[in-house]
Amino acid sequence: MTATVAGIFRGDLVSSSMNHHRPLVIKGNRGRAATLRWQRRVSFMGAASAVIVWMFWLLQNKYPLHPLMLLQHEIHLLQEEPVDDGEGLDPHRNYYYHHHHRPETRHSHGMFRDKPQRFREHNTERGDGTHRVLDESDPTTDPAWQDILNARTHLIELRFIPAEHEIAQQMSGNSAEVNYAGVYGIFCKLDWNLHKQDPSTYPMFRDLISNSPQCEETRVQVPFRLLMDRVRSYDATAPTHVLSLGGVVFHESRCGSTLVANLLASMSETHRVYSESGPPITAMTLGCGGHDDCKENKLAVPLLRDTIYLMQRTDNAQETHVFFKIQSAGTLHLDVFLEAFPDTPWFFVYRSPVEVMVSHLQGSLGKAGIKNANCVRRQRMNPPSQVVDILERDLNTRDAMQVDPIDYCAAHLASITESALKGLHSHPHTGRAVNYQRLPDALWDDLLPNHWHLPVSAPALQRMQITSGQYSKGRQEKKGDFQGDSEHKEAIASPSLKRAAHEILESSFQELERL
Repeated sequence: MTATVAGIFRGDLVSSSMNHHRPLVIKGNRGRAATLRWQRRVSFMGAASAVIVWMFWLLQNKYPLHPLMLLQHEIHLLQEEPVDDGEGLDPHRNYYYHHHHRPETRHSHGMFRDKPQRFREHNTERGDGTHRVLDESDPTTDPAWQDILNARTHLIELRFIPAEHEIAQQMSGNSAEVNYAGVYGIFCKLDWNLHKQDPSTYPMFRDLISNSPQCEETRVQVPFRLLMDRVRSYDATAPTHVLSLGGVVFHESRCGSTLVANLLASMSETHRVYSESGPPITAMTLGCGGHDDCKENKLAVPLLRDTIYLMQRTDNAQETHVFFKIQSAGTLHLDVFLEAFPDTPWFFVYRSPVEVMVSHLQGSLGKAGIKNANCVRRQRMNPPSQVVDILERDLNTRDAMQVDPIDYCAAHLASITESALKGLHSHPHTGRAVNYQRLPDALWDDLLPNHWHLPVSAPALQRMQITSGQYSKGRQEKKGDFQGDSEHKEAIASPSLKRAAHEILESSFQELERL
């Protein structure tokens, strides 16, 4: 009995029969060996787990995830507005959201809308989110290449795979050649007549994509370097029709910029207007891998030039000019545009601070939903450095998460207006500031004939005046006449909203007014 108890405390006793008449089985050293083996296994598993964690940490620091995470977040926000995305001239809700998110009409237009995937060569679109990838096939016999080279299909999206880009960058060292590895262009056929004939029903580029019947069946993906090599080679020998870049519209958001794009489209059938299309903003954002304070930009400027060139090409001999309305946050990257196109005329549309903030926050003030307003969404994930600097300057904090969402909204809008002011000061001959209150008359009375040097004929003026009386984002579900809402917005603004607008946004608004 004593031996048995001692064995139990030593750990030497392995088993004992329920039958007390059978002898006890003592393992002795064999138990210690098993214990050691088990300890080795645990140690090995722990060490392996530590190595895996260390490798992930190393990859995070060696190959930061910011090109994937920050750009995925930013481009997603820029290209897919929520329900309340009405511009200043359209106070009503955005009914497009419900159409766009129905299963039968939802498409992947953002750069990272879906997870990166491997595409099989020559895999045709079958409704499963994949498309054919064009390779080194003979462009003279491949119909898809022929459609691209002859500008019968159109660039609708840029995709970026950071790992491919980083690997190519390391292999090339300090090569002066632009690194387009990991960049892909997505093309499909678009029915431009939809936007030309009824711009308020198809006000955004994504509306045009969703409603172009041939887009899905003709969608292809092309490596950007191969794409540009073949396009340049083709254009050097073929009489490709390239449109003049008539002008570019930047804006604060909720300030009537969609109406401006609609007026440009309705002005003449010779105009092509890209209203918040994905490729330009993707190109402008990519250059520094998602860093807002990047000083050296080797990719964005050439990528933006080549992207715009691809979108200038057309197979419509009647078209003469192309115009772009860039997403509001694209103003944060205005320096990229100005370096790429220093002589192209542009203007920045802005509005009274209180009215803009009410447009963003209307319907969510005093509710938890305020965190989902457009001007607040980046508060929860990597706020731009411009916004953080404004918070520090005006609220003495760099902790964006602790700031009231209304204050963050004001800082977000101030980052846009202050970026516009920098561009207007550095390029006073090509840039102009336009207050919402001057629209639409300022467009045909001043901006088009005097700044963009586009004569406005009597028929063109009549067409634009008719369009200006419609909701800029009427779409099929909400057609009707436009009614101003400035007084209503001022009346419903809360004291906290007015305070934030005055303390954070008012100074840049007044400076824009003085230009």
